[in-house]
Amino acid sequence: MFRGNAVNQALPLISTDAELPRAEFVALAAAPRPPAVGGRAARPRAVERVASSIGALARKVYPRRAGSRPAAREAGRAIELRAAGVRVPEPIAWGEGGPDGAAVLFTAWIDAARDLASTWEASDARAGRKLARELGALIGALHRTGFAHGDLHCGNVLIEPSGTAWLIDLGRTRRAGAGARDADLHALYHHFAWRTRAVDRMRFLVAHGALPTQRRERRARLRALAAAAEKSRQRFLRHHERRCDGRGRAFARFDGPLVRGVERADLPTALRDGLRRLWADGLHALPAALKKAGAKVIHATRESTVWRLELAGHALAIKWFDDRGRLRRAWRGSRARRAWRNHFRFEMAAVPSARAWLFAESRSVARPPQSVLVTTFLDGFQRLSDAQPAQAPWRALAAALSRLHDEGLSNRDLKAENVLVALDGSSLALIDLDGVRRRPPTLDRVARDLMRLNASFPDARTVTWRLRLTFLAAYRQARRRARPPMRELRDAVAHLTAIKWQLRPNVPR
Repeated sequence: MFRGNAVNQALPLISTDAELPRAEFVALAAAPRPPAVGGRAARPRAVERVASSIGALARKVYPRRAGSRPAAREAGRAIELRAAGVRVPEPIAWGEGGPDGAAVLFTAWIDAARDLASTWEASDARAGRKLARELGALIGALHRTGFAHGDLHCGNVLIEPSGTAWLIDLGRTRRAGAGARDADLHALYHHFAWRTRAVDRMRFLVAHGALPTQRRERRARLRALAAAAEKSRQRFLRHHERRCDGRGRAFARFDGPLVRGVERADLPTALRDGLRRLWADGLHALPAALKKAGAKVIHATRESTVWRLELAGHALAIKWFDDRGRLRRAWRGSRARRAWRNHFRFEMAAVPSARAWLFAESRSVARPPQSVLVTTFLDGFQRLSDAQPAQAPWRALAAALSRLHDEGLSNRDLKAENVLVALDGSSLALIDLDGVRRRPPTLDRVARDLMRLNASFPDARTVTWRLRLTFLAAYRQARRRARPPMRELRDAVAHLTAIKWQLRPNVPR
């Protein structure tokens, strides 16, 4: 099956019986990688599409320090799995000789394939049923060989237009026991839970073969999988939340004499340079610099101010915080840092919000501590309190809050003023996220969050009680975990709202 090692020992390359000349292999392997898209901290993609005389190929470049062993190991896993009937791309060639001497692996390119998440979102109910069974059969075939994928998520499952599923990225695939194979199911659940219904997950598990035939054993197995998946997901979220502080590939830290913070790696260079010029003299001089740059004040309180600024063709919302109170700042971090972390949590939970670009903190000890958060300004949106109740996207808001609570998050500042809705009612976004906390979604905490939203309207005539009950029913139906009883949820929200209105009548909080 193999041609053996290359004749040119300076460029060791092993290939299968593909009808591609060796000289073309060598040229494709040594071709430079495309430049990174985004800021200077961004990295080029590890996998790219290259054209050859035998068709499109996927070229995967490994870190230079790893040598050629990862490429050979992944190619060997692919050959073994293909022989066992698992649908993985065919390896074409591998070895050293990539850009700067790095290891490289060529596999067949799957034309017109999309990742699992985008395919599912574009599928109807019938296509979803077929996709769930196809995915379960594919993962079940992998696990029956005794292998565990090790990095199973939606990005590593490709779906062809015909509905055929493929597994890619076998770098962590290894022979493992039942625990590691269950970890594959948990990891897939991390990325796929919000896009599926319970009946589709059941179809997946049945096609996978992970459920016993006896009813009692099946129920016990389902409960065990659900509990283990929830614990695994919380560990997954805590691990990836640390990335937003500059430890991950998608973010980068910056540290100057007066200001320090974290920015996105794909932040355009023009925005980065323009923002750093604004606080070149420190965050205490930011209001004057923004006024000079033509920024417009959108909202101002004693502790924070929001500006709208047009910079390098982008509309930005710049929120400045007064972080006085040393104990609170030392314990929880600056308000901009908390809001930045919560924006990332919302992205992980698929809760709609504005895209956060960076946050910065003052380093001066001679002045009061201050911080700033830069997000995208949402043009064409209005506050929920200013929108017509009949045109507001109540179901979308109920779905967003259900995802928020299912992730164990609670918003202490949830009110109609902090919910932006599009003028045509097609979408919404939650803003002012420095009050979000990670807490268990008990009935009391859920009721308090919904009470804050309920009590933020000036009076009961703004939103009718029938609409409020419809919203609560939609929220309860959208919950994936720990769905609260409708009667208890309604009574708790009504009781807390009455107390709120008695304390501060007709004043939005």
